[in-house]
Amino acid sequence: MSEKIKCTVHIATHEQLDWLCENKWNKSEALPKNLPQRICYVAEGEDGELLADLLICEHNAVGSLGGKDWRIVSILVFDPANRRRGIGTALFSKVLDDANAQGVRHLSGMVSKTSATRFWHKMGFSFLPWGRPIESPDSPDTDGNVQHIMVRRTDGKSGLRFSDEKERCDGLLIRRIEPQECGRITSELFEKTKSAYWKEKEFVGLIAERDGKTVGYVLAEAVEMGAPLVGVEWGIPAGGLYFEEDIVADMLLECLAEEAGEKGVMQLAAIVRPRENAPLWERRGFMLFDYAYLSEQNEFMTALCPISTPTVK
Repeated sequence: MSEKIKCTVHIATHEQLDWLCENKWNKSEALPKNLPQRICYVAEGEDGELLADLLICEHNAVGSLGGKDWRIVSILVFDPANRRRGIGTALFSKVLDDANAQGVRHLSGMVSKTSATRFWHKMGFSFLPWGRPIESPDSPDTDGNVQHIMVRRTDGKSGLRFSDEKERCDGLLIRRIEPQECGRITSELFEKTKSAYWKEKEFVGLIAERDGKTVGYVLAEAVEMGAPLVGVEWGIPAGGLYFEEDIVADMLLECLAEEAGEKGVMQLAAIVRPRENAPLWERRGFMLFDYAYLSEQNEFMTALCPISTPTVK
């Protein structure tokens, strides 16, 4: 194993920004002009040499809590001989500490190289959306690999959060949904939405009943995670969660998460449409991700909650 390199991580000075712009960045990007929206961290060696940089774009956080999210635009260790020697970990650790201290809720980024996804996963990031790679005109992949969106909370917390008002659960029965019930529900959703999705997919699901009456259900599609992960996630489509009371939604998602964990499912994901429903997922511990920087036409967000640790090839 290569010896770790001692370095100091901090926000770049103006002199360092000038040097980076002259020697490392594409001059046409004119990045220093965007510093109110962009933050540059650098790793500096004991002799003062710049070893690496990490560039962040700040944007408004989605959901009802306000604040900021940080998108990692790029991270680069300049000398290939210095890679896998702790510099990237030092950069991420400093950024996470600063983000948490400043009330930044999520870090996200687009990653292509398989080796890079391994590193990001090691740093606590999860894959979005639904384990499937995407292509982005804003982040062209020059290496011919697929692009993955990765995201994590800055406070280190994970898992679902629910109401403690268990007394309201009296008489509430949560059980696995039977195939014929699932078929009836998806047929109703098909008639309502006219989307063939409800006819083409197979779902796992739970149903909530009180006094013999259906008061809620949740449907999830089992999706094989894209490379380099090995495993499955459960994706809840828009319209896949119905409930008559908040406590019903809590119990459905809690039971679904428990069953997912027992089956080794890595994460729960949900398509949030309309966007106004975001607080429902946010209150329950899901991370929210907005695609506004990819498309101005998006009408939805993705909510994500890790369940278990995935295996990386």
